Amino acid sequence: MNVSFFIARRYLFSKKTTNIINVISYVAIAGVAVGTMALVSVLSIFNGLESLIVERFNTFNNDLRIEPAKGKFLNADSILIQKLRSTDGVETVMPILEENVLIKHKEIYHPFLMKGVDENFARVINLSNHMIDGDYSLNYRNTPTALIGIAVSGTLSYYDPYISPIDIYVPNPASGPGDSPENAFFHQNIMVSGIFSIDPEIDYFVLVPIKFLQELTGDTTKISAIEVKLKNNVNERTAEENIQNSFGSDFIVKNRNEQNALLYKIMKSEKLIVFVLLAFILLIASFNILGSLTMLIIEKRKDAAVIRSFGLGLDGVRRIFFYQGMMISFIGAAAGIVLGIIFCVLQTEFSLIPMEGSNPGSFIINAYPVDMRTLDFILVFITVMLIGFLAARFPVKYITRNFMIEN
Repeated sequence: MNVSFFIARRYLFSKKTTNIINVISYVAIAGVAVGTMALVSVLSIFNGLESLIVERFNTFNNDLRIEPAKGKFLNADSILIQKLRSTDGVETVMPILEENVLIKHKEIYHPFLMKGVDENFARVINLSNHMIDGDYSLNYRNTPTALIGIAVSGTLSYYDPYISPIDIYVPNPASGPGDSPENAFFHQNIMVSGIFSIDPEIDYFVLVPIKFLQELTGDTTKISAIEVKLKNNVNERTAEENIQNSFGSDFIVKNRNEQNALLYKIMKSEKLIVFVLLAFILLIASFNILGSLTMLIIEKRKDAAVIRSFGLGLDGVRRIFFYQGMMISFIGAAAGIVLGIIFCVLQTEFSLIPMEGSNPGSFIINAYPVDMRTLDFILVFITVMLIGFLAARFPVKYITRNFMIEN
């Protein structure tokens, strides 16, 4: 049996001569527990927000996206498409065309990003749950129609699908400086069949059939990228590497994370910054451990002399107080993690912390989402124990040298 650990446990839970030492020990445990609970809760909320954003972006993005390594467009002939369709793990191949266009409705002009998609898009990308008006369709009575995001709808003051068309203008690359406005742009109008709302960044998109956009731009063969839907139970990373190796360096294959790399980096950076700030606050709170150990060492000087005379030695005495500091950290960390889990469960069930907004329903959800991850719990526990180690190891060595050796 570890004698130092046994004595440390007795010191922690037994009543001291000076009652304030017990109070400080309990305050130290409470401080570590609250800090740990805050870490667990905030990280879980960040995970929930990240999962929510990723889920909404994944509604609009496919598993993989193939883009040209150079230039804006790629030459995707039938042989290339066929080769991609025959690749293991690929379920659906969808060529797309993206163009910046100028859209006019009534007297309002505004540039937007238009995305041309083929007939597979509606089958693979399910926007039905995100339609706020109209129908999820890119064809009405054999006539091409458009789907617009709610940001487009608000900018153009367009709120009633099937009522009036929108005018689309695309620059004519063959026009010169002296050409008239009629020759400087390709022009076409199209009826809007529905309005969707997914995410503020995606809500500025305009969806149209790819053939309509190709004809509008004057080139029925060009595409911007190829989106790939993988079969179920296919490893995304493996499929990405196989396609990249198969098609070579002329193409860039991106998975979902790489398609929105900036967004993911921002979310990871924000989470890291918050974690560091809360860990620093926890470090400050751990000074209670130092105060508790200091007062305990001063009180137990005579006991320490007796223990040393029994042959435990100075290092054994130091281990007693070091173990006590680590036990305070362990109890506080365990209690904080349990409290954090309880809070997350209550937040999920009862929405304890609502999303604050100027108008009710101004957010896509009513309360902060929570996503508890085991890796975060392990990281928080290791962080708290490391802080506890720093708060106990070096101060104990210094304090015992001044209050025991000299006396």
